[in-house]
Amino acid sequence: MAMTTVVSELVTNAVSHGTGTMLEVIVRADAGRGRLTVEVHDESPALPRTCFPSPDAENGRGMVLIEHLAIAHGAERTLRGKRVWAEFELPPRPAGGPSPDPRPALRTARLRFPEATRS
Repeated sequence: MAMTTVVSELVTNAVSHGTGTMLEVIVRADAGRGRLTVEVHDESPALPRTCFPSPDAENGRGMVLIEHLAIAHGAERTLRGKRVWAEFELPPRPAGGPSPDPRPALRTARLRFPEATRS
């Protein structure tokens, strides 16, 4: 649930505040470290900032959610715009069992933003 919420917030921010036509979502699993990293790239060089909206505000809580749900997160400018990322702890894998599957969170993001294409 936390990963789905964070991916949704990262993509929402890129669609709402990004510029240009490029939106790229990259998911990297590092089983050795037990970490999953989700990156969202867009063409805007403007880095996200944490807002502190009033209780009745309809938006502005995305970065606060990301800060609380991810174990690490960050943003940096790239040659084409920016990269915003969040990192999660992978659940322990049973011996010989399959790796955790990040596809449900990505499916949720695609359903919510069908105009965003996958690279």
